[in-house]
Amino acid sequence: MEDKELIVRFIEEQNDAYFEQLYDRYASIVYIRITGYLGDTVASKDVAQEVWVKIYFNLKSFEFRSAFSTWLYRIVTNECINWIRGRKTAIPLEDVENEIEGSSREEETDLNIDVTNLLDKVSKEERVLLMLKYVEGYSYKEISERLGLKESAVKMRVLRAKSKIVESKDHD
Repeated sequence: MEDKELIVRFIEEQNDAYFEQLYDRYASIVYIRITGYLGDTVASKDVAQEVWVKIYFNLKSFEFRSAFSTWLYRIVTNECINWIRGRKTAIPLEDVENEIEGSSREEETDLNIDVTNLLDKVSKEERVLLMLKYVEGYSYKEISERLGLKESAVKMRVLRAKSKIVESKDHD
């Protein structure tokens, strides 16, 4: 069954089996994306659970204006940003220097390894910025609004992160 049919049947029949099929179809992709943002497997599991709870209780509000996967990935992105913002009160993102691991994409295993190795060269904040810009396709303006930063700061930080990656590739 296609996503649309599963969603309609889940809403109409209130049968969790249809939701479970959606979950089975997307659970690993959701987890990989979240880990790509957060780089923390424990936090990624918690955020993934939050995403699926949110989807379960809000699926009836899905309006089919886009693909289910697009809607799902927006929720994933928002939950990751919310998690990072929640941590910001204790540890400002600008001060986070710890290297992170994980995959930023679900396709092409070789590309996964290359992208992950490159993203390991930047801080968590830079990784989030690069993923929002180049994986999720947000504009600088959208990123600045979502993260509460000036657009010029976002551009500068993305450029700095790209420079770090290029520099690290030259040294490898």
